[in-house]
Amino acid sequence: MVKNEKGMTLPEIMVALMLLTFGIMGYVNSSGKTTQLLGNADRSATAAMFGQGYIDYLRSRGCASTVTGTQTIDTYYELDWTAAYNADSSYKSVFMEVTYRTTPTTSRTDTLEALVPC
Repeated sequence: MVKNEKGMTLPEIMVALMLLTFGIMGYVNSSGKTTQLLGNADRSATAAMFGQGYIDYLRSRGCASTVTGTQTIDTYYELDWTAAYNADSSYKSVFMEVTYRTTPTTSRTDTLEALVPC
């Protein structure tokens, strides 16, 4: 006599739950990494904006006022720049390093370069 039972067995349910768990763990891991990468991209864009803004400020002051210096913005971004005349003193080269934190224990430095006409 064959019984016509409907439903799932315990091993089938356990395998289904295990697959579901691995899928959820993968999703959570990837969404956390995506959030971290988006935060890093935002900080990098902000650092570039601060650096370019300060280079524009140095250009507006003119060649004679463009000197080597440092500036800290919002305690998260540090701008360090060097300014040097070229061979015939027709412009100054400005090299700027913008350092910012990517995590509480690590930081990153982006470099910008510009010319200030004399």
